[in-house]
Amino acid sequence: MDDVHYALQHRDVTTAARIMHHVDEEVLTSAVLSGDIRTIRFVMDRWPEGAHLDRRMIFVACAKADVHEDVWNYCTKHFPYTNFNAALKCALKFHSHNAIEYLLRTYEFSPEAKLWCQNVEQLKMIHAKNDSWPMDFLCEIENHEMREYYKSYESKRKLAEVFGIIEELDISEGDYLKVCKVMKELHAAL
Repeated sequence: MDDVHYALQHRDVTTAARIMHHVDEEVLTSAVLSGDIRTIRFVMDRWPEGAHLDRRMIFVACAKADVHEDVWNYCTKHFPYTNFNAALKCALKFHSHNAIEYLLRTYEFSPEAKLWCQNVEQLKMIHAKNDSWPMDFLCEIENHEMREYYKSYESKRKLAEVFGIIEELDISEGDYLKVCKVMKELHAAL
């Protein structure tokens, strides 16, 4: 079965046709991951009549594979679906830039979408599509991120400096180990 998935994901429908014995949701997902409409159509032509199809999974695969807009449009037309939250979460998780742009341009998402972001750039993309957020939101995010970065960087630099001083002190080995342990715990907490 792994050979079928490999063939489909690499758009080799000739090989897939020879070795594919049945079609299920996993096979369709592999076709979608190919990002190729011809491959998706090939699998759908063999789809068993009345078989269950998790349409959400199709759009999660589109997001994960960061497929082109024509594939999104094909899948939306042939597999009608209305809740694209899972696809956006997946696109954000896998940093699928094209998928994020497509989803944000095409569908409306609630303000909670900001909670799914992995970095400030993704927050900016979502913020640009959501007028309900405060105007100074991005400024606050950037300042907060920079403050936290420099605070952490500065603290770690000072800890390294303290370690250097401790190394030069003439204290007992037991006290030295205690101080080092506390300093390492502080460093890990930052």
